[in-house]
Amino acid sequence: MIYKVISNVTRENEHGKELIRHVYLTGADDVELGRFGDIKNPQPVDVRGVIDRRYKYSDNLYGCLKIAQEIENALRNGKNPVVFCDGGLERSPLAIAVWFSWTHDVSLDFAYKHIKEAQPGIHRRDEWVQRKGPRV
Repeated sequence: MIYKVISNVTRENEHGKELIRHVYLTGADDVELGRFGDIKNPQPVDVRGVIDRRYKYSDNLYGCLKIAQEIENALRNGKNPVVFCDGGLERSPLAIAVWFSWTHDVSLDFAYKHIKEAQPGIHRRDEWVQRKGPRV
Protein backbone atom coordinates (compact mmCIF):
# COMPACT_ATOMS: atom_id res chain seq x y z
CA MET A 1 0.00 0.00 0.00
CA ILE A 2 1.24 3.48 -0.83
CA TYR A 3 0.91 6.21 1.79
CA LYS A 4 0.91 9.95 1.10
CA VAL A 5 3.09 11.11 4.00
CA ILE A 6 3.85 14.69 2.99
CA SER A 7 1.24 16.79 1.16
CA ASN A 8 1.35 20.03 -0.79
CA VAL A 9 5.08 20.55 -1.20
CA THR A 10 5.67 23.63 -3.33
CA ARG A 11 8.80 24.21 -5.38
CA GLU A 12 9.63 26.53 -8.24
CA ASN A 13 10.56 24.98 -11.54
CA GLU A 14 12.73 26.51 -14.27
CA HIS A 15 9.76 28.61 -15.43
CA GLY A 16 9.25 30.11 -11.98
CA LYS A 17 5.90 28.42 -11.41
CA GLU A 18 5.12 26.89 -8.04
CA LEU A 19 4.30 23.23 -8.20
CA ILE A 20 2.22 21.38 -5.64
CA ARG A 21 3.52 17.87 -5.13
CA HIS A 22 3.33 15.09 -2.58
CA VAL A 23 5.85 12.63 -1.12
CA TYR A 24 4.79 9.00 -0.88
CA LEU A 25 6.06 6.01 1.10
CA THR A 26 5.76 2.33 0.20
CA GLY A 27 7.45 -1.04 -0.03
CA ALA A 28 9.27 -2.42 -3.06
CA ASP A 29 6.40 -4.65 -4.21
CA ASP A 30 4.16 -1.73 -5.13
CA VAL A 31 6.90 -0.04 -7.14
CA GLU A 32 8.17 -3.19 -8.84
CA LEU A 33 4.63 -4.11 -9.89
CA GLY A 34 3.89 -0.55 -11.04
CA ARG A 35 1.05 -0.11 -8.54
CA PHE A 36 0.96 3.67 -8.26
CA GLY A 37 -2.81 4.03 -8.11
CA ASP A 38 -3.89 7.58 -8.89
CA ILE A 39 -0.47 9.17 -8.30
CA LYS A 40 0.30 11.53 -11.16
CA ASN A 41 3.93 11.69 -12.33
CA PRO A 42 5.35 9.18 -9.83
CA GLN A 43 9.14 9.16 -9.41
CA PRO A 44 10.39 6.01 -7.63
CA VAL A 45 13.22 6.71 -5.16
CA ASP A 46 14.91 3.50 -4.00
CA VAL A 47 16.72 3.68 -0.66
CA ARG A 48 17.86 0.04 -0.69
CA GLY A 49 21.63 -0.19 -0.85
CA VAL A 50 21.95 3.42 0.31
CA ILE A 51 20.64 3.10 3.88
CA ASP A 52 21.02 -0.04 6.00
CA ARG A 53 21.09 -0.89 9.71
CA ARG A 54 24.48 -2.56 9.21
CA TYR A 55 26.11 0.63 7.95
CA LYS A 56 27.90 3.16 10.15
CA TYR A 57 25.77 6.11 11.20
CA SER A 58 27.85 8.49 9.06
CA ASP A 59 27.29 6.36 5.94
CA ASN A 60 23.55 6.25 6.63
CA LEU A 61 23.43 10.00 7.16
CA TYR A 62 25.25 10.50 3.86
CA GLY A 63 22.80 8.07 2.22
CA CYS A 64 19.81 9.95 3.64
CA LEU A 65 21.15 13.26 2.35
CA LYS A 66 21.68 11.67 -1.06
CA ILE A 67 18.07 10.44 -1.04
CA ALA A 68 16.92 13.88 0.17
CA GLN A 69 18.55 15.37 -2.93
CA GLU A 70 16.75 12.82 -5.13
CA ILE A 71 13.44 13.79 -3.50
CA GLU A 72 14.18 17.49 -4.11
CA ASN A 73 15.15 16.83 -7.74
CA ALA A 74 11.93 14.92 -8.33
CA LEU A 75 9.86 17.71 -6.79
CA ARG A 76 11.61 20.39 -8.85
CA ASN A 77 11.02 18.35 -12.01
CA GLY A 78 7.29 18.17 -11.38
CA LYS A 79 7.29 14.60 -10.10
CA ASN A 80 5.78 13.04 -6.98
CA PRO A 81 8.53 11.03 -5.25
CA VAL A 82 7.57 7.53 -4.15
CA VAL A 83 10.25 6.60 -1.61
CA PHE A 84 10.60 2.87 -1.04
CA CYS A 85 12.65 0.10 0.52
CA ASP A 86 11.77 -3.58 0.97
CA GLY A 87 8.88 -3.12 3.39
CA GLY A 88 8.49 0.66 3.56
CA LEU A 89 8.65 0.68 7.36
CA GLU A 90 12.23 1.57 8.36
CA ARG A 91 14.62 2.94 5.74
CA SER A 92 12.09 4.85 3.63
CA PRO A 93 10.54 6.69 6.59
CA LEU A 94 14.03 7.52 7.86
CA ALA A 95 15.00 9.02 4.50
CA ILE A 96 11.78 11.03 4.29
CA ALA A 97 12.19 12.23 7.89
CA VAL A 98 15.75 13.42 7.19
CA TRP A 99 14.59 15.18 4.00
CA PHE A 100 11.61 16.77 5.78
CA SER A 101 13.78 17.89 8.69
CA TRP A 102 16.45 19.30 6.36
CA THR A 103 14.11 21.14 3.97
CA HIS A 104 11.55 22.41 6.50
CA ASP A 105 13.94 23.23 9.35
CA VAL A 106 12.15 21.01 11.86
CA SER A 107 13.45 18.39 14.27
CA LEU A 108 13.75 14.76 13.27
CA ASP A 109 11.26 13.99 16.04
CA PHE A 110 8.69 16.36 14.51
CA ALA A 111 9.29 14.88 11.05
CA TYR A 112 8.75 11.33 12.30
CA LYS A 113 5.53 12.34 14.10
CA HIS A 114 4.24 13.90 10.90
CA ILE A 115 5.02 10.76 8.86
CA LYS A 116 3.59 8.46 11.53
CA GLU A 117 0.24 10.28 11.29
CA ALA A 118 -0.05 9.06 7.70
CA GLN A 119 1.50 5.61 8.22
CA PRO A 120 1.26 4.50 11.88
CA GLY A 121 3.14 1.24 11.22
CA ILE A 122 6.54 2.82 10.60
CA HIS A 123 9.51 2.18 12.88
CA ARG A 124 11.77 5.02 14.00
CA ARG A 125 15.36 4.41 13.01
CA ASP A 126 16.92 7.80 13.65
CA GLU A 127 19.65 6.06 15.65
CA TRP A 128 20.96 4.87 12.28
CA VAL A 129 22.00 8.46 11.49
CA GLN A 130 22.88 9.80 14.92
CA ARG A 131 26.06 9.17 16.78
CA LYS A 132 25.33 7.70 20.20
CA GLY A 133 28.29 8.32 22.49
CA PRO A 134 31.97 7.87 21.74
CA ARG A 135 33.02 5.36 19.10
CA VAL A 136 35.66 2.89 20.17
